[in-house]
Amino acid sequence: MLYFNRIKIGEVKDVDAFIKYLKSNIIEQSPELEGNIMTIAEQLEQRGIKKGEFNLLKHQLKNKFGNAATQHLPALENLSQDELFDLGGRLLYAGKIEDLFGK
Repeated sequence: MLYFNRIKIGEVKDVDAFIKYLKSNIIEQSPELEGNIMTIAEQLEQRGIKKGEFNLLKHQLKNKFGNAATQHLPALENLSQDELFDLGGRLLYAGKIEDLFGK
């Protein structure tokens, strides 16, 4: 049974060790999978970065605008990583939440 068949969501704490395991146990047995494994790892990394940016921006909006931010938080989920980054920069200079979301 392969390691990743036993993993539950959120269970992997050491991503580097997991990737090392994949490389040593899967890629050595099936070298043609190497590109796919790294692509998956890169996608997971990008998702983690986006999740971190989302969480930080959500926290900053709540701290700066209080309850007024709550109605705008669902809109953040549809933003790309670049849009989240841009919004974070504009947040520094926004006087009111409408300056960010235009409502």
